[in-house]
Amino acid sequence: MLDIELHNPECFANHMGIWAIQPSFLTTAVSAIRAGLWQAKAPVEEAALSNGRLFHVGPGGQAVIPLVGALMKGDSKFGGSSTVRARQKIRAAVKDPDVTSIMIHIDSPGGHVAGTFDLAADIRAADKVKPVFAHIDDLGASAAFWAAVSARRITANTTAQIGSIGTVAVVHDLSAKAEKEGVTVHVISTGEFKGAFAPGAPVPAEHLQALQERIDGLNEHFLAAVAQGRNLSADTVRVLADGRVHIAATAVELGLIDAVSSFDDALEFAQGRTTQKRGSKMSDQTDKPEALTLESFSATHPDIAAQIRASGVEEGAKLERERIQAVAECSVPGFEDIVSAAMYDGKSSARDVALKIVAKSKEGGGTALKDIQADAVAPVADGGEAATEAADADAAKIAAAAAKKATVDFTAAESVEDQIKAMWENDEDAREEFNGNFANFKAYTEQHAKGNVRIFGQDK
Repeated sequence: MLDIELHNPECFANHMGIWAIQPSFLTTAVSAIRAGLWQAKAPVEEAALSNGRLFHVGPGGQAVIPLVGALMKGDSKFGGSSTVRARQKIRAAVKDPDVTSIMIHIDSPGGHVAGTFDLAADIRAADKVKPVFAHIDDLGASAAFWAAVSARRITANTTAQIGSIGTVAVVHDLSAKAEKEGVTVHVISTGEFKGAFAPGAPVPAEHLQALQERIDGLNEHFLAAVAQGRNLSADTVRVLADGRVHIAATAVELGLIDAVSSFDDALEFAQGRTTQKRGSKMSDQTDKPEALTLESFSATHPDIAAQIRASGVEEGAKLERERIQAVAECSVPGFEDIVSAAMYDGKSSARDVALKIVAKSKEGGGTALKDIQADAVAPVADGGEAATEAADADAAKIAAAAAKKATVDFTAAESVEDQIKAMWENDEDAREEFNGNFANFKAYTEQHAKGNVRIFGQDK
């Protein structure tokens, strides 16, 4: 943790971008501000307390650092807590010789993503020097919970709501309104996504997808912090990251917090654990809960577990039906045994079947070889120059047809499947030859292009 001055950004920048906040708070706050019920006030510079510090210190040496209201990176005219100021207090508490432990006191719906990762990192770094605890009074959601999981122990009062794991952004497409008002918005930019979401401009699906990818990327850091801080598997965290908040007792069962407790009891507990190493065993409670497994989750939340299983069974059945249908479409006379076995083995794909058919056809000239030879062009009798020219013409047509069917470039930007689809659509003879079965044509063309299939009399 470097001893440097942290920059506190201006208010306006705080409200732009992506949020990790309880959505109901955000919508209510916006409505209140628009209605004039929530007035902006100039941020007030925090003054030192009577003890000369920016935070209270309990009789046992516990520094109490509050995270109350919406979390913003800097000071906001609408109140809340600055994550930069919280980090400054945490760093000061670490250096203060009178401070033996740090308590992060939380009552917050979450806030802006910007600054939250760094706050969580500072809490974890501080805990390596002095034990850091977190207590949630009434609400510890989203970004506030993200910060809390870096503490060695989390408690909450009985009616506290905890969780809302997730990241959110809201985009308004006002283009229809602008059009109705006779306004046309032109965005002049240097790139496809430069100027995206300009008010009044249409919002295409590509812009929404790009924003979704950015939100997902930021959210991965949130999920990783919860998994690490709460000793939960990544899969368990993803199940819990559905945006819901949980009452304190349920949060304990889910492994999101350690205990239900009053703030006074949490402080007393922290006072008795000032020398406790992070991750070591405590006499009456563990520093972190045991890892939540699928079995333990099913035992404590059978209804949710049953829903997850039912959803998985339904999706698995759908994928299996699609697999069987794709394998069945690979049916070729003489290879029914391969297709039939693959349909019901529960694992073979259409590609696997195609490769097996190709391999069998190359084994000593079986049925497939005889069929190919039967369909081959008969040798041209010696009929002089005219016959030779006719044979040359036939050979040229055959070679052209074979080349046409096998023109697949595995290094091209266009996908192999798109190349084969184009060949199929443009080659009436191919569609007739394969009786309209695109799956068979695709399997054949892929293997032919890879050199796994040779047409006697054409390929060399």
